[in-house]
Amino acid sequence: MVNVDLPLSSYSIPTILTTFGCSSFPPCRINPQEMDGGWLHQLQQKLNLQGPTRPSSRISEVPHKLRSLKKEAYSPLMVSIGPYHHGNLELLAMEEHKLQCMRNLLRRVENPEETLHDCIKAIKILEQRVREWYADKISVEATELGEILLVDGCFIFDLFYRHTIQAQGHADDALTDPTLRHDLVLLENQIPFFILVELNSIFQPRLKRPADYSLMTSLALSFFYPGLGDQYVRQEGIEMSREWEPNHLLDLLHQSWLPTPGKYPSHDLFHQSSPPIDAAGNGSSDSRTRAFDACASELLEAGIQFEKISNESHLLNIRFDRGYGVIKIPTLSIDETESLLRSLISLEQCGSNNNSSYESFHVSSYALLLKSLIHSSADVQLLQEKGIIISDLEKGGSVLALISSICKNIHVKHHFYFDELCKEVNTYYKSRMWKEDWMLPVKVKLGILRERSMNLSIYKVPNKLRNVNDEAYSPRIVSIGPFHQGKRDLMAMEEHKWRYMLALVHRTSNAEKSLDECGQAIIDLEEQARGCYAENLTFNKNELAEILLVDGCFILELFLRRSLEKIVDKSDPILNNAWMIPALQHDLALLENQIPFFVLQKLFELIVLPFVPKTPFRSFTALALSFFDADLIDSNQKMIRGKSIQSSRHLLDLLHKFYLPISPLTNPKGKDSWGFRHCATKLVEAGIQFQKSTGLEDCLLDVRYSNGVITLPPLSVRTTTESLLRNLIALEQCSFGSTHHITSYAFLINGLIRSSADIELLERRGIIINNLGSGEEVLPIINNIRKEVVLKDFCFGKLCEEVNAYRKSWWQWQRHKAFWKARWSRYVAALRQDYFSNPWRIISFVAAVLLLLLTGLQTFYSVRGYYPH
Repeated sequence: MVNVDLPLSSYSIPTILTTFGCSSFPPCRINPQEMDGGWLHQLQQKLNLQGPTRPSSRISEVPHKLRSLKKEAYSPLMVSIGPYHHGNLELLAMEEHKLQCMRNLLRRVENPEETLHDCIKAIKILEQRVREWYADKISVEATELGEILLVDGCFIFDLFYRHTIQAQGHADDALTDPTLRHDLVLLENQIPFFILVELNSIFQPRLKRPADYSLMTSLALSFFYPGLGDQYVRQEGIEMSREWEPNHLLDLLHQSWLPTPGKYPSHDLFHQSSPPIDAAGNGSSDSRTRAFDACASELLEAGIQFEKISNESHLLNIRFDRGYGVIKIPTLSIDETESLLRSLISLEQCGSNNNSSYESFHVSSYALLLKSLIHSSADVQLLQEKGIIISDLEKGGSVLALISSICKNIHVKHHFYFDELCKEVNTYYKSRMWKEDWMLPVKVKLGILRERSMNLSIYKVPNKLRNVNDEAYSPRIVSIGPFHQGKRDLMAMEEHKWRYMLALVHRTSNAEKSLDECGQAIIDLEEQARGCYAENLTFNKNELAEILLVDGCFILELFLRRSLEKIVDKSDPILNNAWMIPALQHDLALLENQIPFFVLQKLFELIVLPFVPKTPFRSFTALALSFFDADLIDSNQKMIRGKSIQSSRHLLDLLHKFYLPISPLTNPKGKDSWGFRHCATKLVEAGIQFQKSTGLEDCLLDVRYSNGVITLPPLSVRTTTESLLRNLIALEQCSFGSTHHITSYAFLINGLIRSSADIELLERRGIIINNLGSGEEVLPIINNIRKEVVLKDFCFGKLCEEVNAYRKSWWQWQRHKAFWKARWSRYVAALRQDYFSNPWRIISFVAAVLLLLLTGLQTFYSVRGYYPH
């Protein structure tokens, strides 16, 4: 019986043999004389018929000019494969795991002893061919090299096998580390692919549980591209094995990156003959183009659009649609692909001219093409918004530096793969530029500005405001409109938006017909909607229309569910989470997170009015206000004031109009009257009283003053209050010709509240409804609200002037009455605090009073006794 649990005491092949119960080769297995004589020579000659002895894409060390840029990108971090890094002290920890994987693999076959002998025999035969596969001379002995190839090959095969049968739980945790994939694709960390193919042919027929794929190419592709699907991996592996065998794993991945036409070396890959080009885009002058003449931003200005290709497995399948002027590029996840990109480029840079797969320098050409597109952070942002580049790096400059680093020291010797593509795009680009009338672009731009200046309503928040509190202007969970579309931290809500859209159209009698009607209505409004945005949008007509349709339907369905349906669907993750509604109220009231109001109004008319008869809201304005039922002011005033609101430009503008007084405040004064000179507590001490407004028609800005009494509507301070106030102020700061009502209110409140005592005073009067807790939490919101804000005209100038004048007057008896009343209240409060706060102080106070009375009586009777008459 074979003992498979014997502990390993050394990393030698004899030890592994001993583990499985045999200390030597059986005589019937291998004849050493036969292997070392003519039979081996003839077999090598036969093997040579399958291809050149010395492959052009040999395994070699990375050139110093590339390694010096980023050493860790070309060096194994976890495991050594092959002879180059074997024995590295930093990688010895994985040697035990590799032997354990080999032991586990042998346990999975019917006859482990026979299988092991067959593997050793195959490695022995291929040893000389293996040495020719490495560009640098290998100094290790034949026995040691054979052990390296056998252990590393079995480790890789076992890893691929367990991945296909989804038995990851039986492996060491280290084997599931993402670093492992990094190490397996390094140019210096390879063994010849024919070793893996030979081991696959030995193990596959003997496995107790067959692998999902019989070909080594399919096993490898399924490991490196787990998301491509079983059918694709199987077909891809068959095609590769039929046409060509890769030289090693990195060579396999290199071929898998190539575009479909002429994909394999035997297909004669695009033999263009163009002069050399380096990372700077320099090359000999000829009729060919080796990069784009303009960066992404400049191409966009010329009318060339960018579009991502979804579900595209080949990154090099870049196409240009001249009819629509669109460059179509597959999505690149730069963070996940950086290491592989560098390894593939190093493979091409080290390749020989004899192999057609490296003559065109496909991946090097791809990197240089990206570099020609990206010249600044604006180009990175453009491609990220289009979904072409995905990166977790915080700033576009980091992506720019990364791409520049990848492309540094690259030299394309013969064939720049994208010559024809660049030539076609550059020709189209030049045709779009002005030629004779150099003033034509100026006239066009002036025409655009003149046309758009009347309709702008959705703006980017100025940096000076954003720098004060960036979170107050940024969406937390959902993007609405084009400005934040495609951001990775908001992608989780995209699926819910589509689900809500589906639910909305299913409210109608014919969902498909309603969807078509809505789509046609939105595409008709696309141009008008585009004119509402202050920034140039990079989305084409269909993309922008899709954003407007999906976001508009999501908002409508959200409002309907929130306002109409008393019984909440338990499967709805939005309404069933207590934090989601405040977060959505925050996001839907952001200046940068808006779509035009007429889009929402049109969808409301097409779906809600005809198909939701039970709704009490016969206008979208009323429905929208019912959703924002917890912001700044009580909800019982919303329906009354909502009737007076006519046209709005977007949801934030609707809220802005709601908070404005019915009669506009037009009483600006000089800067001396821009606020109260004293805070609320000081004004009360001076005899001025505060009172809460009780009228249902009073809005937030209905602040009045009469006979020493300031009347203010209640202000509800919640988690969304600061964000809402800041965005309302930002809207006033950005809008042309807008009055500064909310800005004036912020200055007014900021002047009243300067300490927590002011907040407590206004809380007692019912003017501030504090939902945050203590006054210390409200104080920073009020104190910072006016930072970096410019006030054009102060709407409460007259009111502040009257209050400041009343405080100085001495002839108003009401003021003196209120003054002494306030003083008396303060003295009584001090008396209670100092002498009646606990029983002992009360006893001491009573004793002191009694002592004073007794002393007075004693004095009285002493004087009376001295004067008896």
